[in-house]
Amino acid sequence: GAAGKQHVKGAARTELRAALSTFDVAWIAFEHRYVAELIDIEAAARGLVLRTVEEEKKLQQLEKRVNDGSMEADEQLREQRRRLLQCVARLNSAANLRWKGHEDRGAEVLEAAIAALKRCDSVQNVNSEGGDGQCPQRERE
Repeated sequence: GAAGKQHVKGAARTELRAALSTFDVAWIAFEHRYVAELIDIEAAARGLVLRTVEEEKKLQQLEKRVNDGSMEADEQLREQRRRLLQCVARLNSAANLRWKGHEDRGAEVLEAAIAALKRCDSVQNVNSEGGDGQCPQRERE
């Protein structure tokens, strides 16, 4: 009787140890893969942010250099704005998990806004009172 129970307890304990050891090895492998994937995701996200910041700096430098209004300068600015907007759209799309990230919106939206601001600036320059009621007031740089 008693020796049989001890044998069963010993066998159960040995089996439990083996199962826990197998589980521990599997858990370590899972944690390793999970942490490695988190590191990869974080690196990819950081890369998107760094690329966007880099494109913004390029645009700022280009805006400082080219203010002559030439067709070539305008085209360079449009191209750099397009690159920046592509980065922002990718960043927005990556961060926006619940709904559409609007990666489909192109540079034409920004170009239309810039054109509208230029029209407003020219109207406001003519009207020294500061506006015509159609253009919002904005701070001058």
